[in-house]
Amino acid sequence: MVSSALELMMPIVFISENVAAYLIEIFRNNLANLDPKEAEDVDRELQPLFTAIFDDVARKLVKFDGKLVEIGYMLWQMVWCVAGRILTGGSLEAGEKYTDQLADDLDAYFRNEIQMEKYAWRVMKMMSVVYHTVSSVFVVFKDIHQEDYLPLALHYWLLVIYTGCYGFCMAIFGIHFLYRFLAISGYSKILGTFENCYLLIWLLIPPTFGFIWAMTVGICFAPTPETTEKIQESILDSYDLQMSEIVYIAAFIWPRNETTGLRYLNTTPAIGIVIEELIVMTSLAAIFYFGFRCYHKIQEHMKVAVSVSRLTKNLHRQLFYALVMQTAIPIMLLHVPVSGLFMFPILDQDLGFFTGFVTITIALYPAIDPLPTMFVIENYRKAVFDFISTVILCRRKPSQQGELSISTEAISMGAI
Repeated sequence: MVSSALELMMPIVFISENVAAYLIEIFRNNLANLDPKEAEDVDRELQPLFTAIFDDVARKLVKFDGKLVEIGYMLWQMVWCVAGRILTGGSLEAGEKYTDQLADDLDAYFRNEIQMEKYAWRVMKMMSVVYHTVSSVFVVFKDIHQEDYLPLALHYWLLVIYTGCYGFCMAIFGIHFLYRFLAISGYSKILGTFENCYLLIWLLIPPTFGFIWAMTVGICFAPTPETTEKIQESILDSYDLQMSEIVYIAAFIWPRNETTGLRYLNTTPAIGIVIEELIVMTSLAAIFYFGFRCYHKIQEHMKVAVSVSRLTKNLHRQLFYALVMQTAIPIMLLHVPVSGLFMFPILDQDLGFFTGFVTITIALYPAIDPLPTMFVIENYRKAVFDFISTVILCRRKPSQQGELSISTEAISMGAI
């Protein structure tokens, strides 16, 4: 009834040290009372499911190397994910009590048997085995159930344009560091293009990158029936939203073949990720290259100018520290998190709730980026502290002549 190839893939489940069950036999026994034609149809439909169980669950359980109490808790959670939705009345109540009892047993095991007070990381690792079904899907969605006054297609393209703003920012970072390098190096001919009619070309570069990013998202990450089926349970569990109440873009990297149950690479979103990673890497390369050249130019100025004043040397040092911090901030808050968000689905690894960290870092960037200039450059720092002292703390500071004076030489070197 079941193909020999499938039989070779079916795992043997060890119920205890001395008792094991061969799943194919259990499956055959359950189909024994059905009509032969019905049994054959059910068998054909469930073959991909068996492969999925072996590939997604059994392998992860082996790698997890958990104790019996942990494995028992995980297996019950897998059952309860479905049973908790369809049971009612006394059966539901009994299942909930059993779930609570298993949770208490697990807590007692961690606290009493192995003396582990902080075991949240272990539970998270366990649940990553349980909730494995969306591990290869990257999703960005917008809740529209209270905004039905706009057409669905418009909601979708507004979401696409919103994601394109990230590509816009990537281009701005590269141009920003290029301009810094030109200002320090004194390339007046190229620097002059920022002041004449060529400025329009520089201004068109960020929208072009944003357009490429948005079109890549809109075409390569467009919703599909397979993706909708894949993420709908997760969206309902996590956000209590139906698929009709959201618009989304998603990269479903490793879908399953409906006939064989085996995974295959979905080339359309994979190509989209490659294009967007190229944009991120281009921006990152510009930041590193021009940032490194800026550092060397500052060092060259210091070596050539033998008789520079102490104030000028101090200003150069401050500018260098500000450059380092303003290089690290976008890399750590924008480039690395988003690149990781793309890479983990390709590797078929689930980040769980840590994906929310990316939205936090993107939101934090505009607030954090000005801080190096405000607190590293001495004159800006004094102005900020004076403002806090005078306006917020209502402390009046006695005026001192020459306190904010700065040499003409320092001003000329600080025009970056």
